[in-house]
Parts: sequence; C-alpha cells; structure tokens
Amino acid sequence: MLIYDDQKASVNNKIFNKYDTGGITVLDYSLNNTKGNPALTKSSIGSFIGGMRPKVNITFDAPKIIDDNGVEGANGDLIVNDGVTISINTSSAQARNIIHTGVISIVNGSAFIQWQSDFFASNVSGIYLGAKQTLAAGLFHINGVVIIPYNSLTVAANFPKFLAPLNSPAEIARRISDNSIITFNDLAGLGIDATPVYNLTEVGTWAVSNATAFWQSLMELDSVYSDTPAFKYFKASVIVNKFA
Repeated sequence: MLIYDDQKASVNNKIFNKYDTGGITVLDYSLNNTKGNPALTKSSIGSFIGGMRPKVNITFDAPKIIDDNGVEGANGDLIVNDGVTISINTSSAQARNIIHTGVISIVNGSAFIQWQSDFFASNVSGIYLGAKQTLAAGLFHINGVVIIPYNSLTVAANFPKFLAPLNSPAEIARRISDNSIITFNDLAGLGIDATPVYNLTEVGTWAVSNATAFWQSLMELDSVYSDTPAFKYFKASVIVNKFA
C-alpha cells in the first residue's frame, strides 16, 4: 500500500492528473506519468493506482549472453531472473547479457510512453543498460531499454527498434521532409559520425532516440524533428553491460 499526502506534493509529484482548485478532490483518476510521481515506482507487483486495473502482464525469459554485434548465445549469469525479480550479478565474468519480455499489451485507451524503472545505472556501479557504447574516460553512458513495436500480440510492426530512456518519455527522430524515421545508419548522411561510440552492426537499423548519444546534435538540425512513439503492443529487451 502506498500512503502519500497529495496535498503537500508539487504539481509534478501529484499522483493523479486533475484535482479541484483546492488540490484536494480528485477530478481525473488517470495516473500522472510525470517523473517524480511516487506511485510510478513505489507500487508493488499486482497493485495499481487509479480507477481501473491495468491489463499489463510482463514476464521475462532466461538471460542470454550477447556479443558486441548483438548476437545472442548461451545462457547468461550477469542477469538473474528468479521468476519474481530481475537482478544483476556483479560478480559475473560475463560482459553483456540480454533478457526479453513477451509481447506486452497496454490497456485500451493507453499506449507505451516510457519505461519506468527503480534501476539507476551509473559509472560508479560499473553497469549500464542498452546498446554497447565506447566512451572516452570521464564520459557517462546513456541508459535505455530496447523497445520492439508490435501491431498485435503476434505480428511485429514495420517500425524499427529504439532505445527508451529510463523514467522519461521516449522520443525518436524523424525527417521533416517526409516524416521518415532516422536510424543510426542514416546519421553519417546528416554529418554525424556515430561509429566512435556505437557499433553499427548492432544498432545500425535502430531508430535514433533520446536515449542515445548525438540526440542533441541531431535535434539542432533544421531538417529533423522529434516524435513521441506510441504503441499498444510491444516487446522490451534489457541489455546489461558490464565495464571496468
């Protein structure tokens, strides 16, 4: 159970989306998805906030070793899935593991916007999430979860994978001229060299998102705009990277 005094919370930390002018009576029981809302990360498995129970069931398969090109191999032990929680085995000698959800179906009237997580990776922990990144000393890795859009529970969408940031709304880059999605392979043609940081064999066909390096440089181009992807069905893949 979450016990929280909404009257003392700031606007961004309110649990629900709309209150009366006094900030006491709830007028809209839909969940406020702004970062900082404690209900997003403090509820327990099976609990819910709002007027309707969400019809979302997330399960993960067994972790696998994944190489720098994105090729999966034998069972991994860097990620631990005990059927209840997903954790990281920092004593593992493996450098990268990946774990996948099944197809996730979002409740009717809603769509995927962002990936909420209590995990906050950092350079101090020696762990980061997402695509393999090669960075100069002192720079920080950008964490993200791989999202694979689907049209239904069984049919994958004709839409590239992309990295969703943790606890922030996802955005992808599109060309203004034709609304086409910009992938990592397209960056060179826009004057941005991604190869010092990313392995294009792994991420070349992925859409460039706000969970990737060069996002700010891309948004500064007059020919590019950001778009919010929204899907009722999708899979997610969590890639855990370990570095010295």
